[in-house]
Amino acid sequence: MKHFNYNYDNYQDDFCTVVYALEKSNVRYDLVVGIQRGGLIPAVHISNALNIPFASLNWSHGEGKVRDSSNPHLRTALERGRKVLVVDDICDTGITLNEVKTTYPGIDTAVLVYNEENEKQFVPTYYGWKIKRSELPEWLDFWWETK
Repeated sequence: MKHFNYNYDNYQDDFCTVVYALEKSNVRYDLVVGIQRGGLIPAVHISNALNIPFASLNWSHGEGKVRDSSNPHLRTALERGRKVLVVDDICDTGITLNEVKTTYPGIDTAVLVYNEENEKQFVPTYYGWKIKRSELPEWLDFWWETK
C-alpha cells in the first residue's frame, strides 16, 4: 500500500482551518475530548488554542474493541448540559465517530481529515481537509506517528 506523508505543514493548514471554523461558529465548548491515540495531538492543540479543558477517550472499533463508554468526564459534562467537542485525526470509515456520537448524543466532532466517501456517511461538525478515498487511496502517515 502506498503512503501519503501527512507532514507538519499539512497539519498546520488543517488545524488552522478547524480552529477558524470553531471560532467562526460562535459555539462555546466546555470540554475538548481527544480520541486516543490519533486524536490526542489535535485535541490538545485545540484545547490550548481556545483555552478549553481537555480530556481523553479510549475508543477503538478494531481488534480488541476498547470502548470507554462510561467516560466520567464526558458523561458529567453532557449531564450538566455542557458543550463537548470530540476530536480525532481522521474520519476515514466513519465507524469510530459514528459509534462515539451514538454513545454520547449531543457531542460535536472535529477532525483534521474527512473522507467524504466513508462507509457510515458520517459528516464531522468541523474538518480541515476533505478527501475522497477514490482519489486519494494512500494510507495517511501523520507526522507524530512512529515510522
